[in-house]
Amino acid sequence: MKKLNLSLILIVIFFMPVFAQDINIGIKSIDIPDYPRGDYVPFSNCPRSQVTKFQFRVENRGENFNKAGKPQFGSVQIKRLSDGEVLLKEEAVYDFKGFTTGWMNFRFAPIDLSQPGLYEITVESYLIDLETYKKDRSLIPIDSDMSDNKVTYLNRVFDPETLEKDKTYAFNFDDIESKKDLTQQGWNYSYLPDSLKITEKGIDGSKAVVMNLPKGKNERKLFTPPVSVTNGIEIDFEFKLIDAKSGKNVTEELMVSEGFNAKVSFQDICSTGVKVTSTYSVAGARATKDGFFNFPFKLKYQTEGVYRAQIEFSNMSNYKDLLLVIDNIKMGPKD
Repeated sequence: MKKLNLSLILIVIFFMPVFAQDINIGIKSIDIPDYPRGDYVPFSNCPRSQVTKFQFRVENRGENFNKAGKPQFGSVQIKRLSDGEVLLKEEAVYDFKGFTTGWMNFRFAPIDLSQPGLYEITVESYLIDLETYKKDRSLIPIDSDMSDNKVTYLNRVFDPETLEKDKTYAFNFDDIESKKDLTQQGWNYSYLPDSLKITEKGIDGSKAVVMNLPKGKNERKLFTPPVSVTNGIEIDFEFKLIDAKSGKNVTEELMVSEGFNAKVSFQDICSTGVKVTSTYSVAGARATKDGFFNFPFKLKYQTEGVYRAQIEFSNMSNYKDLLLVIDNIKMGPKD
């Protein structure tokens, strides 16, 4: 057997990382800045007739790679499910600008999202080969992992005038089988595919909602159905935190180490921003039953209106992934 030339071996070794590049981007977050700024949902529960903007962010999830000749394709579609009408279908091709995050921005003629009901939103983005695209406009993905390049989720729009005033809601998840059932009830949530699930780890084995909390400052938000009140509103709920890997209840451990953050807000569904926010002291949570805890005081807001609550937790612990189980959510007029 002939010996390989040493120079050839060195050349092969030198260029191996180039051939083994992990070209992989994924969708990080979605935002329509005006409706309302900062939310993870494309629009609030409030009817809107003049939506003109949509943008989302991607990030590099592989190794650093050569950006040259790898433009980014992105698209967004919004469909009204009551009649199947596609209200928005936009596509764009951008130069990929970096290894961290990159925005894809869409501006379009106003679309009408005012009709109450369910809307389906589909967002997609991946890298394509520039030469192939120039040749015949082919949008062939070159990402090594396509599992996080397309997101489809639902949002429900309410007519505020149809909501019963001053009704107290004790939300029960026993009849919920899917995320569509949750959305139909009026729940909105962080769009990420792993962000929200139904679990049977609620109080005494009942069904509850569970949110995945990866380590870091990437908050996961849960928005309640809207409630109409004349003299103010309040909310109460119970929760527990589980290590996703072992299944162990680690709530008390994290209370001592203050390894997670909790914020609850009220938001007028037809305006931007929040009306009031409470940042809860984790150490002050108290045990209720079956491994669950709640906070010793309820968030209250004393003004007439139509509100939804925003429940937001962050995993600042040493656990890579936590599961936040939320149950026994009560919301209605202030006592």
